[in-house]
Amino acid sequence: MRARMRWEGLTDDQIRRIRLVLSGLNLASDLSHALVTLYVLPPNGRKMSIAGQAQPETGFVPHRATEEEQPASLMEEPLVWRSLVSRRPIIGKREWALGVFLDMQVYPLLDGANQPFAAVSFEVGSSETEVPEQQVFIEMAYRFLSGLQRPVQGKAYER
Repeated sequence: MRARMRWEGLTDDQIRRIRLVLSGLNLASDLSHALVTLYVLPPNGRKMSIAGQAQPETGFVPHRATEEEQPASLMEEPLVWRSLVSRRPIIGKREWALGVFLDMQVYPLLDGANQPFAAVSFEVGSSETEVPEQQVFIEMAYRFLSGLQRPVQGKAYER
């Protein structure tokens, strides 16, 4: 996973938090059994960038790899947009391919001023959604990412 090292217009604290979350994406993906994506919203609020993605090694999630740092329109990502605007988690579905849907949960990341600057999404396939505890796994992974105080280190989580 590569990480963008510079995000224009974001505060130092926001960049620090983004780097912390990026360090934990692989572990969060394994904990949640989900594809995890970190979207960063610049202050102008027009185009997001995908700062990082992690695929679980604990399950299969069919997806097309998205190139990191690729701009993403808020209109193309309505669940991410809604989560950022409402500052609340959003649960919905994403059409992965024609007629194929993945469950998607999006959580906003807020800065010290309670302003959204990024969002973390968790996407799972149908086999994972049949597990009743799936919601608990995703919630646990989000809490892990949002509470990081130090970067996650270790070769086991470097892919």
